[in-house]
Amino acid sequence: MYAMCNARVARKQLYLREDQEARLKRKARETGLSEAGLVRLSLEPGASGGR
Repeated sequence: MYAMCNARVARKQLYLREDQEARLKRKARETGLSEAGLVRLSLEPGASGGR
């Protein structure tokens, strides 16, 4: 679960190609993070965007 202490959050839905979904699932499995957590991390300043 992602901790949201007094944070305003927005629920989003996105479409991924099959290859993107496979990479996201693999990365989640390898890191132990959730898919949503990985997407959030990729949006942080300085994130490499999975590259």
